[in-house]
Amino acid sequence: SLDQNEFIDRVSERGVFDDWDVNDDNQLSEDEWSQHDEYNLIYESWDQDGDGQLSENEFHEGLYRHYDGNNSGDIEEKNGTRLKTLAGWIFN
Repeated sequence: SLDQNEFIDRVSERGVFDDWDVNDDNQLSEDEWSQHDEYNLIYESWDQDGDGQLSENEFHEGLYRHYDGNNSGDIEEKNGTRLKTLAGWIFN
C-alpha cells in the first residue's frame, strides 16, 4: 500500500501533471483537464481555492483522495486497480 506522500511522489515522478499542463503555466485549466476527463465530473471539487485552475498540489491531493476510496489513508493496490487500468504505472 502507499500512504499519501508515497502516492504523490509516484505520481510526481511519472510527470502526469506536467504532461497534462500543455501550456506549461503550472496550472491545469478546465480545457486541459477535459482532454483527459470529458465530463469534468471532479474538476471543480478538486479546485480547493476556487480560482478555476488546478495547481499541482490540488491535482495531487485530489487524485489521492479519489483513489483512497475507502478513506483508509493508504492506497491499496486493489484500490489502485482503476489507476493501473487508467495509467498503468502507480504500482509498477
